[in-house]
Amino acid sequence: MKVKTHIAIKCVYTLIASMLIHLVLAQDSTDLSHQAMELGYDQPVNSSLSATGINLKYRLATTVDQLLQGTSAGIYAVENSGQPGGEVGVHLRGFHSLIAGNQPLYVVDGIPYNNETDWSLAGTTFGPATSPLAFISPQDIESITVLKDAGATALYGSRGSNGVIIIKTKRILPDSLSVSFNMNFGSLVPMGSYELATAGQYATFLNEAFANAGLSQPYSNPSGFGKGTDWQDKILRKSAIRQNYHLGISGGNEKLNFYLAGEFLDQPGIIIGSDFQRYNFQANIDAQLNDKLILENSLQLGRIEFNTIPSDAGYGTSDVDVITGSRIFNPILPHQNNDGSINYFNLMADDSGLPTGILQSDLIQPNPLLLAGSTDSKSTTTRVHNYLSLKYHLLENLSINGAIGVDALFNEEYTFIPGALFFGQPKGRGSGAKLDALKFTNQYFVEFENPQSTDHHLKVFGGVGIEGWRREVLAGQSLGFDNETLRYYSLTVGQQKLLNSDIQDWNMQSIFGQGSYAYRDIYELTLTARADGSSIYGGRFSLFPAIAFSWNLDKSSLVRNHENISRLLIRTSIGSTGNLSIEPYSRFSLLNEFSAALNGSTINGISIDRIGNKDLKIEKTQKFNIGFQLGLKDNRWLFDLDLYRDLTDNAIGLRPLAATSGFQYAMANVASILNQGIEFSASINERIGVADASFQFFLATNKNKVESLVDDLTISSNKSILEITNWNQISQGTAISNFKGYTSNGTEAIFLGSGLPKFVLGFYTKWNYRRIDLGISLQGAFGQKMINANRLLLENTTGEYNVSSDYLSKSPTSIYQPGAYSILTEQFVENASYIRLKNLTLGYDIPLGWLSKAAIKALNIYIAGENLWTVTSYSGIDPDVSHFGSVGPYQGVDLGSYPKAKTYLLGLKIDL
Repeated sequence: MKVKTHIAIKCVYTLIASMLIHLVLAQDSTDLSHQAMELGYDQPVNSSLSATGINLKYRLATTVDQLLQGTSAGIYAVENSGQPGGEVGVHLRGFHSLIAGNQPLYVVDGIPYNNETDWSLAGTTFGPATSPLAFISPQDIESITVLKDAGATALYGSRGSNGVIIIKTKRILPDSLSVSFNMNFGSLVPMGSYELATAGQYATFLNEAFANAGLSQPYSNPSGFGKGTDWQDKILRKSAIRQNYHLGISGGNEKLNFYLAGEFLDQPGIIIGSDFQRYNFQANIDAQLNDKLILENSLQLGRIEFNTIPSDAGYGTSDVDVITGSRIFNPILPHQNNDGSINYFNLMADDSGLPTGILQSDLIQPNPLLLAGSTDSKSTTTRVHNYLSLKYHLLENLSINGAIGVDALFNEEYTFIPGALFFGQPKGRGSGAKLDALKFTNQYFVEFENPQSTDHHLKVFGGVGIEGWRREVLAGQSLGFDNETLRYYSLTVGQQKLLNSDIQDWNMQSIFGQGSYAYRDIYELTLTARADGSSIYGGRFSLFPAIAFSWNLDKSSLVRNHENISRLLIRTSIGSTGNLSIEPYSRFSLLNEFSAALNGSTINGISIDRIGNKDLKIEKTQKFNIGFQLGLKDNRWLFDLDLYRDLTDNAIGLRPLAATSGFQYAMANVASILNQGIEFSASINERIGVADASFQFFLATNKNKVESLVDDLTISSNKSILEITNWNQISQGTAISNFKGYTSNGTEAIFLGSGLPKFVLGFYTKWNYRRIDLGISLQGAFGQKMINANRLLLENTTGEYNVSSDYLSKSPTSIYQPGAYSILTEQFVENASYIRLKNLTLGYDIPLGWLSKAAIKALNIYIAGENLWTVTSYSGIDPDVSHFGSVGPYQGVDLGSYPKAKTYLLGLKIDL
């Protein structure tokens, strides 16, 4: 029976540390240089392709994409927000698009995941985007393989430009019944907070601001206010208690193998009013139905529940939220007055410290404690993911394969905001929405492989695929609640009711094939081609070919007998891939509803909201890669070096139109984007004294450049930071993240840097001594800039908001001048380079003794920590954030980001 199985690796952390192959191998195999990772379509990665395996054993993570941080050369992963279950922006070898997706394609158990975060949410709740992989338990993952070059990614054609990440859940060797139970409990504490002026310091500062503006000072005794209210302390939990339980059952024989697992995760957020729960069930079954027919089925049922708060500058139509509000809210005001009343808004305080009723800011900021505690925003999502495949051996070396995949998602969201939080609008607002999404995948292919006993090894496979996707959203909103008791449970109570619905779908047909030829394991040539025809581009087919070649010098007469060199490989590839991650109807003119007043009456109608472009073409990336691998000491020492060049043509953007057209922009192919760089990895496994030790280090550079723009176009940001517009300007020769602002005095316009790093690094080490094991991982990024927009508010000279304590000593003068937040100057753009102790795990295998009589095979207790230590010159709380998510041109902005937590865990793992 041919069974896919996990390789038990003797030296736990190697460059290729977790992989799948087609043969049952002996455990403790150390010759990893000839073993292959999963490419997808039931195919292994051969030596001519560029791919990296990721070690999973000693990693602490809530979602699978968090496992990718600091683990592989060429991956730049930003945890955009600290909200539990939030999205991690994962980028392979740079940013390839202006407005299309820049995240890799995830393939989970054979099904391409839709990795657009808005696919899984109806869009009515607060907070940042949700991770598309939040439904999967990291403990159910067997391997993660990263595909980067054209030789490896061309098999995915129109979705391979940003790289491909293959995720395989656990499949078990034929064995007797085994049970594994893992539980851990932990505490999450805030990574930090801003040092702010106390009430007394703020009153003094405000007196100075009023005096310099020629106004009378509002406070006669500023020091009498003392420390006042620390609003950050009011919204942050001192400790959020996390708990996680995972039970796995596996077993089988030569005919049937199974893996069943269930998980419950409860992770409160470090800000009151926010939390995350996950319920997960995984069932993988492999069956030998007869001598020729093999069945595989992977079923995943996941349910996630969120309670969110307004964060990341997301509250109504203003640019303020719970987190920003906790920093700028007037510290003189008590969180509750003596008479029990609450200060709903950021008001001026009189000389006694009581609110005057006069708004203190042009930006209406509600009480952050009330905003966090009284808004009700929840999301519940259920996902069903199933992949069924059949493989029939027509002959010993010839098989046909068929696979059907279904990915169904059901989301419900409800939000209610009490009327007291809307200035001048005493009525509440409620909303509810439901989203249903369905994706299906059909694949059929033939595979031929000649016997490996000959000098000539040939493997060929080819097939066809059909995919379809449909999403439906129905949402309702109600404004003006006369009675807020029922909240969103009765939207009919509101005085004004709004309905919204949306349907999107697309489909794709594909033809794909790959052939590889190897001569005596010395030379290997791989040819790959895929043609995709998608409804997004009118059904037009695009071809994505690639060629890859490798030369194993260690198998040739040049190096074969060298006693120190166990591996010497040269590989290269060239080819093209595409990017399909855009709105399904980008080619078409879009209709939208409108209302207008006519003769005292309101009329409703439909008009063209955006003009179409039938000539829109798919973005294509031409990839070139050359790599070298050196293995020493029987491959206990492995070194990899890759040089790459990715050139994206027909990058899609918004092209300005003539005013006479009646439209401002149209979607068009406007640019070409170049990414090039170097990747270096080193892996060492040795016995040092009485301990077994392993080390992995990687360093990767990337230079991003806009090679050309049509009509010498300059692209300005269409997103604002507070009142600042056009802060990112892209022109020929710049990076796609390119800050534009002014000198400190605001007189000269200059470029202020880029939000993209010049290089990233990662380091991992594991030590094992007798029953004790220790794992440490670090990650870092260097050369990127960050717009610290929090400082725009905390270092204001207007006297409107509270200020940072550091600014009190730096500010030579303050002038009361409301509304001065429309200019970005160089002092607010900071170096965001950092290095972080990402994970630390210490485990101990408890001697079983009499416990072995209770059928206990292994008992391990461990402690773990995450985000324990960060070295950076960035003045904000965390340099590893992205306010605008994963959109390439908008990297490098920090404003009201949900803060990350330091996590401390105590866990117990039992194997029966």
